[in-house]
Amino acid sequence: MARLVAFTLSVLSLSLIGSQRVYAQRADVSRQGHNLATRQFKSVALEGQMVQLFSMLGHDYDIPIGLELDSGNNDLTEYRLKLDDGTLPELLDQFVSQNPKYDWFIENGVVNIFPRASHRDPFLAEILSLRLKSFAVNKGTSSWKLEELLFTSAEIKAVLDARGIESAGSIANFSGGYIPQLGRDFSLNLSGSTAKEILNHVVRESPLARLWVVSRVRPDGPLRITVSSRHQTAARND
Repeated sequence: MARLVAFTLSVLSLSLIGSQRVYAQRADVSRQGHNLATRQFKSVALEGQMVQLFSMLGHDYDIPIGLELDSGNNDLTEYRLKLDDGTLPELLDQFVSQNPKYDWFIENGVVNIFPRASHRDPFLAEILSLRLKSFAVNKGTSSWKLEELLFTSAEIKAVLDARGIESAGSIANFSGGYIPQLGRDFSLNLSGSTAKEILNHVVRESPLARLWVVSRVRPDGPLRITVSSRHQTAARND
C-alpha cells in the first residue's frame, strides 16, 4: 500500500464547502469520456496517513483531488478506506467519519477535502480564494515550476509580503530522484481564476497530476503548495 508519490508526507492543505453526491470508477477505465457522476468503485482497500491516503486514491483510481490541511497539522493517524462495491461518496464519508474535523465536496470534476470552519486556517482560505489576473504555464512545465509560479504571482506574493509569511519552496517537497511533472504537452493560460480554481484545473486536466495539497506545518509557518503526479512513463495519454 505504500505507493508514495513525489512529495513528502509532512506537508500541506485545501479549501471548500458543501456536499454534492457523485460516483467514481476504477483506474482500469480511462478517465476520458467519463463523468465522475457515472463512475463506480469495486474492491477498494486503502490505508495510510492523510496525504498518502488521498495520493493513492487520486493516482491509483485516476481521481483529481485537492486537499487543504488544517493549520499546524500533525496528524499521524493511519486511515482505512474499504469498499467492495459502491460509490465515491461512500469512501469519502468513511474518511470524515474517522476524522470529523474534515468535510468534502466535488466541484467541476475535482474532489475537494477541507477542514470544517472551526479548524480551517484563515490564511490558507484567503490564499485559495485569491483571484489571479492571469496565470500561465508552458508545455513541459514541472510541478515544482508550477508551485514556484504560484508563490511568485503578484497576488499571492503581495499577501505573503504583507503578512511576513514565507513560502516553503518546492525543494521542501523533494522526496527522491524524480522531479514531478505535469505532462510533456500540458499547458494552461487562465485569466481571473482563483488559486483554488487553478490548482483544480491542473489536477483535472494534466495527464500526470492528480493531487494538490496546501498547508502550513505550524500556524505561523511558511505556506506550502504541492502538486503530486505520477511518473511520466505511467500516464496512458501523455
